[in-house]
Amino acid sequence: FNPELNTLSERVILFAKKSLLSGHQENMLFERDELKIIGKYIHCSANWNAVNYNIKSPVISEVAIFDSFSFVNRPDDNWIRTIYNMSGEKLK
Repeated sequence: FNPELNTLSERVILFAKKSLLSGHQENMLFERDELKIIGKYIHCSANWNAVNYNIKSPVISEVAIFDSFSFVNRPDDNWIRTIYNMSGEKLK
């Protein structure tokens, strides 16, 4: 388990339970520090978009999973979100 995410998940679960019991649906607000932590990991739940990738040209189309060369939205090592520039170089 990840301690950073455990604390946040416990808070979200408690908020959801209170909302269900009260019958009121409210928006949950996060602190700035919490949003930074969420931003490190949120990409893990994003779609892994399969694309037809050609080294000499930009992404040209979506393709079937078995034809895919690359997943543009996949998480990086240790499930941490990594940002790349348009040339595929890691920025973070």
